[in-house]
Amino acid sequence: MGRPRSFEVDDAEAALLDVFWSKGYAGSAVRDLCAATGQRPASLYAAFGDKDQMFQAALRRYLAWIEGHLTPSEDGRDGVRHVLETTCRLTLADRERRGCAIVNSVAERETLSARANATVHESFERLRDLLRRQVHASFTAEPPAGAEAMVNLLVSATVSIRLLGRAGATPRDLRSIAAGAVEAFTVWAA
Repeated sequence: MGRPRSFEVDDAEAALLDVFWSKGYAGSAVRDLCAATGQRPASLYAAFGDKDQMFQAALRRYLAWIEGHLTPSEDGRDGVRHVLETTCRLTLADRERRGCAIVNSVAERETLSARANATVHESFERLRDLLRRQVHASFTAEPPAGAEAMVNLLVSATVSIRLLGRAGATPRDLRSIAAGAVEAFTVWAA
């Protein structure tokens, strides 16, 4: 019978996410992960597996957190507005301006495992599906031609807000991107 874990996995996942989100995959040494969780390498490996599995646990946690914020209470036009405005609000609320843990991972694509890259890809697909649902729910019949192009525009605006937020864009500029995307959708949907 194994020794019981002396830490909460949930707390450890939160600490792992904080390190990976701030430093990226390649910039996060195992000693950083140990320091953040207060655990020895053997304890982390026993709970999560290797560094790649720790990273994936962190990404899954981030994805659940971001989806919890971005998923609107109602689908449709208000849902589009909710996703864009919430993306802006979350970006501005992060004092460290870390951007998006998923978007940040794209820059490290070459250093990530195939499984981690698949998780990143799936995350973008989930964002695309969320916005596609909002676009389609805005119409009582089939959405007009160009619906998928509009979904891509909204995804791009969401990613841009997170990326430019990390780059230090002003709150005014970030809000302008969100408002512009919502306006473009509103005009297109009319």
